Amino acid sequence: MTTLRAGFGRVDITPKLGCKLVGYGGREQGATAVHDALLARALVLENEDGCWGLVSADLCYLSEPSVTAIRQAVSAQTGIPGEHLLISTTHTHAGPHDRHADNWDRPLAQIIADAVVAAYAALQPAKVGSGAGFLYGYSINRRWLDRPVDPGVTVLRVDDAQGNILGLWCNFACHSVVLGYDNLQLSGDWPGYAMRKLEEQLGNGATCLFTQGGSGNINPLVAGVRQQLRAHKTVRAIGNVSAYYGAADDPIQWNIGDRKGGTFAE
Repeated sequence: MTTLRAGFGRVDITPKLGCKLVGYGGREQGATAVHDALLARALVLENEDGCWGLVSADLCYLSEPSVTAIRQAVSAQTGIPGEHLLISTTHTHAGPHDRHADNWDRPLAQIIADAVVAAYAALQPAKVGSGAGFLYGYSINRRWLDRPVDPGVTVLRVDDAQGNILGLWCNFACHSVVLGYDNLQLSGDWPGYAMRKLEEQLGNGATCLFTQGGSGNINPLVAGVRQQLRAHKTVRAIGNVSAYYGAADDPIQWNIGDRKGGTFAE
């Protein structure tokens, strides 16, 4: 019988104020405040066949040199092969560029790698299961309004051997652009809020990480909001709905390989 072990980790990757924000052209002024902390969250899975990791950072994107450096740092500290590490970002447009090293006191690649190292150190016997649901009415095709979007929300849930939740991996396709080009506050946008909301709801120290689906032309129904109070209310609204569909109502009983999960949508 296959023995699965799993662990989660997270670290704060919030840069210094004054850093340039990425995602919109013509935004020259640096960040003036932190609305919510930017995080890197990681999941590591291990069985008799090997060890694999996933890390997702609250950034717009990561450059190839950063990806290479993260893999090298993780491999050096855990032995996880670089090709066994999936590196993703939430695509927030309220975060910094990864190439400006002086935005952080330590190399960003090492900070992100720390999340994977923490997940590796937290490995314990675990059970996993997956489920899927739909999130309608919160995304739109930004170029052709009559064209389809992908409403699917997929979730991998990880419990410890006693059935206590350790964390979730959620995937949904929708650009993280509720906050507009005039926003100068650091923020994880709607995915950041959704994951924090999930972690609050689940309790038990659970870690919930988000990966961006094939968002293409898919934007939030309300995107690029310029009025700050309304913008953050919209972020919370989308995050709340996303969190609702990400939280399984039924305790999972699955073993690795079982694809059936709890109820995600009526």
